[in-house]
Amino acid sequence: MKFYKCLECNSVGDHNFSSYDDGEYGEALWTEYSETLDCDNCHNNETISGNIDDLREIIGIENWSKFIEVEKIQETKIDETKSLIEKSNTNNDLPLRETLGLHPNVESKLKEKFIFDSIIGAVPQWFESTEDEGKHSFTIGDSTFYFDSHRWLTPILHELRSHCEERMSQWISDLPLFLSSTARKDITQDITMFWLNRLNKNIDWYKFIAYAEELLFRTYENIPVSINLLISPIETGQADITESSVQKFIDPLATSMQTYLKVDSNAQFISYEQINWSQIEDTAGYKFNPEFLQPFASTLEDQQYSFHVTIKGDILIMSSFGLVASRRKGRWHIYDTSTLKNCIGDIAGDYRIGCNMFEVLLDLSYKRHGALIIYDPNHDVISNIVNKESILSNNPDIDLPRSMLAPSVTSISMGSQNMSQRKKRVLLELASMDGSVIFDDNEILSFGAMIQTHPSAGSHAGARTTAFESAYLYGGKPFKVSSDGDISLRFSKGSGQISFL
Repeated sequence: MKFYKCLECNSVGDHNFSSYDDGEYGEALWTEYSETLDCDNCHNNETISGNIDDLREIIGIENWSKFIEVEKIQETKIDETKSLIEKSNTNNDLPLRETLGLHPNVESKLKEKFIFDSIIGAVPQWFESTEDEGKHSFTIGDSTFYFDSHRWLTPILHELRSHCEERMSQWISDLPLFLSSTARKDITQDITMFWLNRLNKNIDWYKFIAYAEELLFRTYENIPVSINLLISPIETGQADITESSVQKFIDPLATSMQTYLKVDSNAQFISYEQINWSQIEDTAGYKFNPEFLQPFASTLEDQQYSFHVTIKGDILIMSSFGLVASRRKGRWHIYDTSTLKNCIGDIAGDYRIGCNMFEVLLDLSYKRHGALIIYDPNHDVISNIVNKESILSNNPDIDLPRSMLAPSVTSISMGSQNMSQRKKRVLLELASMDGSVIFDDNEILSFGAMIQTHPSAGSHAGARTTAFESAYLYGGKPFKVSSDGDISLRFSKGSGQISFL
């Protein structure tokens, strides 16, 4: 008997034959068959159709996209399974690998999709698409995957795409038998190294990242070690901060957001500095870094980079133009800030809204506080709020706390060119409350709003995700930040969503 394996999480499931057990198969001993496969682990689902015979063998199914047919994995003890896997790897034992449910075709498809997802996940503005809609594609092994972006690829992103194509065969070869977050980190780090070397090939990025990896395992007085470095390639230092004897000594230094070690392109020490309050600028234009890095954004000069390992285990790299790369939750991401900003503007349907929201989303993400903010230019969502007392303007039923705050809150204008009218810090606090913040071009319409679930929203893991989907279906432009920092935007093209950190 055949089983099916989910290509998203590798879980194996049983077919549901209950509707066919009592059916008439006729003289041909087969009948038409359809079934909705549903992964119990990740809730991936897909409807398949074909024929089924009287021995309950499914035949004639040609288009599997989210699942694949496999033999049942044998139930063996963990130690026995490890031993069998090691033997199958060492001897390339095909029958044994099939016994374990590791058919070569299944393995290759899983690896190909894993690599594609790793690439798309590393570049925030790229999203999976279809052959009909996708402007770009990657051929990985025997499979072709299509992707798209709301903006044309810049020359440097074209180079990045070419680098990925050149590395495909090596990535496939290097993937372990069981795909893991470590394997994904290795692929995304390869992509990030190309990106950083393309920005400045004179900096020893391998050394800095290896140093950061080491710091992630270090503590000082039982507190994770963090550090801020300012890399100045045009200067020359004298002592290597990555030396073990030096590392231990400087562990408690350069940890606040106004102190740093200045180093050269090879991590040689230059000086130990602080950033004065008078140096920190609240820029008049759009900025592309989380607010806690603003002291460094105010300090960086052309061709300088700041390099940060945070107490939460994030690694961030920033130039004078904004964030260029980060590693969060074990995965690397690269930022082509100009096109990412424009893509968010395209999704929102308004350039200024997109630029302002990019900054807000980064701040919420690094605060690790979940939020749902909805741009509602045509007031399609505001009419579907359950708690009407949360509506701020022209509302006789507004509750007392909101009536107190309304004069200060409604004046927030996310569509304004005047940075002071955004009141970003007030908006960040409002977004951290339960419910959603809803705004149009000129004002905040509601905060702490509970959105009526749309009839077509479906079931989702979490009220915020359900509200996110409902807001989109009502006609709004929702921006969601999860409690662990993931940023999600919803739109109509391709996969319909981008998610990034």
